[in-house]
Amino acid sequence: MPTFPCSLIHTTSKRNDLMEFFDDPKNWDKDKVRVGRSWRKDELRLKNNEELHKLWYVLLKERNMLLTMEEIYKQEHKYFPNPERIDKS
Repeated sequence: MPTFPCSLIHTTSKRNDLMEFFDDPKNWDKDKVRVGRSWRKDELRLKNNEELHKLWYVLLKERNMLLTMEEIYKQEHKYFPNPERIDKS
């Protein structure tokens, strides 16, 4: 297995606290949150196993964050903005 310099590895921002389970505070109480598009099959087919595994982990964290935020909105009897984000993750 080849070794790579740490500068070539890209990950999400590292936050080792409970805030990883919450959306960015600037998105709280907004009616609409701007999001990206879903990945296309042909784009995913170009990825190698390592890249796919990293992407899977990032999407898993995103899904956990969205489900946490959805539950908080339910408890506060508020409308969860862009519920389709959960389907995209």
